[in-house]
Amino acid sequence: MHGNLRANVGRAYTATVLYDLELLERYLTSLSGDALVIVMGDHQPPFVAPETKNFESVIHMFARDPALLEEFKAHGFKDGLMLMPSDAAAIRHEGMFSLIVRALARCCSDGTWQPEYRAEGTRY
Repeated sequence: MHGNLRANVGRAYTATVLYDLELLERYLTSLSGDALVIVMGDHQPPFVAPETKNFESVIHMFARDPALLEEFKAHGFKDGLMLMPSDAAAIRHEGMFSLIVRALARCCSDGTWQPEYRAEGTRY
């Protein structure tokens, strides 16, 4: 029974991931023009990545214009969909908002103003 439960959970998880990927593919192919699409994954469940004992989660950036991705690459993001298990997290979750603002300012404005990257987020 215990083995069957794990197998059922694994199959359900796989089906959910495949559905999400199909939905994402339909959305991305429906876009026209420039766009920055950010896909943030959830923390991996223990049965998928038991060696991971942290709170890292996967973040993917999609853009037709490579300039939209330059700010992310400057802060440790890499090309492709897969990372090596030894790859460290590029940024903390708290820094994501300021990084997105910087990317849009760098790419889509006159470039005279570049907001500060706040790796730890903002405390107020």
